[in-house]
Amino acid sequence: HRLSAPLYVSIDGDAPILANDWSLSGLCIHDCPHTDYKIMSEISLTLDLPFQGYDISFTAAAKVIRTDQETGTLFLEFTDLSERSFDLMNHFADDLTKY
Repeated sequence: HRLSAPLYVSIDGDAPILANDWSLSGLCIHDCPHTDYKIMSEISLTLDLPFQGYDISFTAAAKVIRTDQETGTLFLEFTDLSERSFDLMNHFADDLTKY
């Protein structure tokens, strides 16, 4: 499932950007200032997931799978997402998709 629920992404410590959509395998960011990455580049992310009144933050690594400099779109695939972070995102996704 691709989700459009809020997920904020900080790339290499920059200011958070709202992901356009995301899943347990990766995410897409529109209007991203970081479209100059090369395909397969590994980048560090801090993810902030607003969940039931709390902001839950965790780190992850991802690789660039596609960029579109014209639209400022960056497509990322998670390469290092801890089991705990995966479980949290999975719980959130399940909660959103069961209704």
